[in-house]
Formats: sequence, C-alpha cells, structure tokens
Amino acid sequence: MAEHAQNASDPRRSERTDSLLRAVIVVLVAALIGLALLFGYTIWQSGKEDSTATPAQRALQTYADAVRQ
Repeated sequence: MAEHAQNASDPRRSERTDSLLRAVIVVLVAALIGLALLFGYTIWQSGKEDSTATPAQRALQTYADAVRQ
C-alpha cells in the first residue's frame, strides 16, 4: 500500500502521462480536422462534377465561361 502511495505522488509519472494524453488529443483533433476537410473537398468536387454531368450542362458552362470573358 505504501508503495502504491509513493508511485501516486511521483510527479514525473503524472507529467509524462499528461504529455502523452495531450499528444493523443492533438493527434485526434488534427485527424478530425483533416477528415472534415477531406469530406468538404469531396462534397465540393462532386458538386463541380454534377454541374457538368450532361451535355446540356457542359454547353451551359461553356456559354457562361464565354460570357464572363
């Protein structure tokens, strides 16, 4: 029991554990942000593809590009 109490009061173990947990949280947050960006890009890309999916839509897009110039 005394050994367990001595380990609990050892500050090095607590700091190391805190650092490890912080690193894990940072990695998880970075992964979550990366997945959100990938999801957003996928939605944007599929929207762009859908806008020119048919010949009529491609013709409209070409016409819109010509009008812009």
